Amino acid sequence: MTNKSKRKKRRLKKKIRNFLILIILIALITIAFCSLKIFNNIEPNNENKTKVVIDIGHGGNDQGTKNLKTGTLEKDITLQISNKVIKKLSEDKTIQVIPTRTEDKYVSLVDRNKIERENNAELFVSIHCNAAPNDASNIEGVETFYWKEDDKKSATLAQKIHNNITLSLDVNDRGVKKEAYEVLRNSKCPSVLIETGFLTNNREESNLLDQSYQENMADAIYKGIKEYLQIQVDKQVQQQNKEIN
Repeated sequence: MTNKSKRKKRRLKKKIRNFLILIILIALITIAFCSLKIFNNIEPNNENKTKVVIDIGHGGNDQGTKNLKTGTLEKDITLQISNKVIKKLSEDKTIQVIPTRTEDKYVSLVDRNKIERENNAELFVSIHCNAAPNDASNIEGVETFYWKEDDKKSATLAQKIHNNITLSLDVNDRGVKKEAYEVLRNSKCPSVLIETGFLTNNREESNLLDQSYQENMADAIYKGIKEYLQIQVDKQVQQQNKEIN
């Protein structure tokens, strides 16, 4: 074999080797891409999701508060806003949302807490509308409640939700407060009750009936819940790091 033939043969071997390396690299990249795509599409099962109860205030023969002039009922507004919150939470792959009702029906306060306990819920968020004493029309604003002073988790959840509402919407900030509402007293997990506005105030009633306003209210509640959950995740990571070190 001449030197020219040998060089030609070596060049051919090199080309074949480079081609094979390229094929292997393409195969590895394809496998890695597909694996990543499959991993990202895997949804946590319900056992690994944070269980959040959305307690939809009143319902059925329990109408809640009412605007005496227009007939607007609290039970209808709470259902509309809550359904928007539920939709947002349901689209979150890390959360399992549990409503206390899905239609206009009566659910006792005892049963609302029972739903929470039976589902081992980790958060309880109760959504309501307010009414002023003697139907005074000049009182307005949003206020968020938790129960006990030493319940830091509920206080944090209330503050996060309340902050998002007051920053996102043109509302009077009536603050975060402590109140011994039955559903809060009997809750076994961090729990809050949101008064989204006064139906006895004409401006707020109009807002609470507006679908866009309801959407913004629901978005603020959702963001508040997510911010609270992120704080808990960060605390767990910090604790794990301390244990490792």
